[in-house]
Amino acid sequence: EVGEAEKLLRDVIGRAKSLGRPHLAATAGRELAGVLQRLGQSDEARQVARTARQHFEQLGALAEARKLDELAG
Repeated sequence: EVGEAEKLLRDVIGRAKSLGRPHLAATAGRELAGVLQRLGQSDEARQVARTARQHFEQLGALAEARKLDELAG
C-alpha cells in the first residue's frame, strides 16, 4: 500500500539521519518523493526530491542527483 510505504520511508529517513547514514537517507528520500508524487502530493514530492538531490550532491553522487532533476522541478 502506498500510504504504508510513505510511513516506512519517512521512518527510514529519520533513522538514517540519526545514525549518520546520509546515503541511505538520500536514497529513501528519492523513493519517498516518488511515492508522494503517486499520492498526488506534488509540492511535497518536489521538496523531498530537492532535499534528496542536495544530499546526493554533497556525497558526490552526481549521477544520482541528476536522476532527481525532473521530480525536483
